[in-house]
Amino acid sequence: MEIEKNLLADIGQLLLDMDETVSVAESVTSGFLQFSFSQMIDASKIYKGGITAYTLEEKVKFLKVNKQ
Repeated sequence: MEIEKNLLADIGQLLLDMDETVSVAESVTSGFLQFSFSQMIDASKIYKGGITAYTLEEKVKFLKVNKQ
């Protein structure tokens, strides 16, 4: 887990340094990325939010994914 903490800290610092933000759309990760970003230092400055759309129906509805 220490590797993940260091990686998240590095990503967070890069986003702050570049004055960038991130939003995510997840499926099989079931919200893990959203949770991870929300735990970063200064999360509110870099993380805008996300959506978890696990089923195809939800992906089509919310993310406008082509059903095929």
